[in-house]
Amino acid sequence: MRRLFSFQAGRALFGSVTRVLIVFGSLLAYYLLAMWVEPYVPWWLTTVVGFVLLFGLLYLGSVWLDHDIMRGAKQDSSERGRS
Repeated sequence: MRRLFSFQAGRALFGSVTRVLIVFGSLLAYYLLAMWVEPYVPWWLTTVVGFVLLFGLLYLGSVWLDHDIMRGAKQDSSERGRS
């Protein structure tokens, strides 16, 4: 749980251009969808969806951090095997 809200997980969200595009694309899609459905749904529903998106992005950052850690460990072990 601590890794989910860590600074490193937040940095992992912006670790590459692809990740930045995914994060900003999802936030832009949420904003456009919220503006489009604003007259039809109550304000609290779009707020709840926004919080779900926020926590989903935080979780995605922690998953990407785990992948980055595992990738780094794999590269370190392969480099140690060569020397």
